[in-house]
Amino acid sequence: MRCRQLTCLTPRESPTHSFQCESILSVERTTSRCASRSVDTHIRASTQKLFHCCARQANNRRNERNRRKPYKTRMFTQVSEEFFEGRRNHRLLFGKPVRCVDIKCSEGYTARANYFAPGARFALDLWSRNAYGTVRWNCFVCECIRPGESGECVPRVTPAASILLSTRGAAQSRVFLAWLAGLAGQGIDALACSEDTFLAAHFRLQGSRADAIGPQRLSGRL
Repeated sequence: MRCRQLTCLTPRESPTHSFQCESILSVERTTSRCASRSVDTHIRASTQKLFHCCARQANNRRNERNRRKPYKTRMFTQVSEEFFEGRRNHRLLFGKPVRCVDIKCSEGYTARANYFAPGARFALDLWSRNAYGTVRWNCFVCECIRPGESGECVPRVTPAASILLSTRGAAQSRVFLAWLAGLAGQGIDALACSEDTFLAAHFRLQGSRADAIGPQRLSGRL
């Protein structure tokens, strides 16, 4: 009788043990992968929260600086000139713009934009006519407003200005232009005159018949 030789398998060579090891390794890999994803999600959420917090703090600091520092934005006043031969003549009488831009220039027609700094003074002569004669003639002496100040609407002026003197009609406009020419003849610069000079001239002009007074009346002389 022959005896069969039995071969004992070691635990490493056992198929059941091998399957168990592979199962354990698979579970460990899955658990590690899930844990890694959870950590990545947590890190990403923390990073986004930190980024939004820093952005909010930076915005708050910027707003605080803007509230503390004075308002330094420079706003320019645009004054438009236009000449249409035989129809319109909207021109500057005096003033020193910081910039001039020619919009259109052709035979018989010219358009220009002038930009003035806040506080600058200028004068406008606005004359228009139709086939029957003059239909509008106004003159204005204005000062450019500063940011935060209130102004008045003036034709050909954007956005607004403070009016020191205004005329209405041909009679008042002629007297004002003659008075302005008299100042220039005396060597007086209109830009160097005080506000009271133009305010007083405005009230003298409005308080009497323009066709019955002379230009010297605007200066307080009879």
